[in-house]
Amino acid sequence: MLAAGGLLASIAMLVWLGGQTAAKHKELADALEGNKRNGSRAPLSEGAAGVAAINLVIHHGQHGVAVDEAKEENPGAFTVANLNDTNSNGALDNSENNGNGVAGEKDLMKLVIHPPAPNLGGEVELTIAGSAEIWKDSEKKTVEKKRSFKASQLPLTRWVEVTAKSEEIRAVRITATYNDLSDTVVATGVWGEIQATLHDRDQAIWPDIGAETLRMVNLRGGKAGLAGPDVKHLKNVILFKFVIFPKGIGGGDTSFIKFDNARQMQLLKWRIKASGKKVVDENIPFPPGDELVNDDKSQAGETNVPDADGQLFAHDAPGLRSWRASPAEDQLFYRYNFLDFTRVRFDDVQPQGGEKDDPKVDGSRCTPKVKWTLAHSLKKVEQRWTRTTGDDTESSLNFIKLGHSKIPANPPF
Repeated sequence: MLAAGGLLASIAMLVWLGGQTAAKHKELADALEGNKRNGSRAPLSEGAAGVAAINLVIHHGQHGVAVDEAKEENPGAFTVANLNDTNSNGALDNSENNGNGVAGEKDLMKLVIHPPAPNLGGEVELTIAGSAEIWKDSEKKTVEKKRSFKASQLPLTRWVEVTAKSEEIRAVRITATYNDLSDTVVATGVWGEIQATLHDRDQAIWPDIGAETLRMVNLRGGKAGLAGPDVKHLKNVILFKFVIFPKGIGGGDTSFIKFDNARQMQLLKWRIKASGKKVVDENIPFPPGDELVNDDKSQAGETNVPDADGQLFAHDAPGLRSWRASPAEDQLFYRYNFLDFTRVRFDDVQPQGGEKDDPKVDGSRCTPKVKWTLAHSLKKVEQRWTRTTGDDTESSLNFIKLGHSKIPANPPF
């Protein structure tokens, strides 16, 4: 049976319904009677006008749209688990809880607590299950410690931060309760990890590699590391395998979640002409922002839809598009450092773009960064560019590997 408070609230609701039509009166009376019989706190239907209700509305992260009511509990709202560094200060966003906020923070989800109908005063209780925190603002300046709100002060907007990656969809559950009424919304915090890399010629290509990534690798001779020179290319090849959590997103009813492999680059490139003159071609520093991308011309070689195991694949092969050398050139030198990561959007738009002359932030970073580095040292032999130390063995002059190498501020001349 209903508790005393619930019974009084039920009577008050029937009084409120007195001004409604006979059909609406019967609908609510039947709903209330069902609650009495079941002794439950199950929510009353909001599907018909005039029926008592309490309502939560949650939005996707990145200042996204509200989740449709029919989807609030499955699949719910999505955002990035707040393990990135939106304000580029070197601290994880989920650790910045000192009241200074996170400038530019966009990964919190808007939550609107609507007043009950009928509004009989009293308080609406909010309960939260899962790794989440509630804030009064979207940039994490003031935490919301209250979990009880006066009905007379509603509607009220708060912001939900997912503080850890979700191992399962709907890992965060938020419920508003008012007397015998309740409404629940769910949310998921997306985050991934780097699972493996390939950058040596003797490493076997993964058997489950994505088709688009495999296509590009086969264009480089089907191997990682120092790709053998062919009729067109002279490149060093690396492959990435990321795994995205929770597994199973990115397809079906979550196909609006779009991923992209993104890259930041530091480059020093110089040449020695046949005349002996030394020329700096490019000197590009890393971009200043944590998610500012400056080396993402295309999505060639990227398998950007997670497979059944949550895996994403990517490839890069910096180097020369042609081994044919100009008579005016004698030697070429390239020194690179890179940072690769996965970024995501929740609005059915593929994140993309960001080049050396036009760096770009698009979406949110949703994996750690992978540091890698490479060097090309090339000399001209019979009008053909050739590695100074050969194609079979990496050296201090020709390599591709994890980590970063020291790149001088200027060429060594």
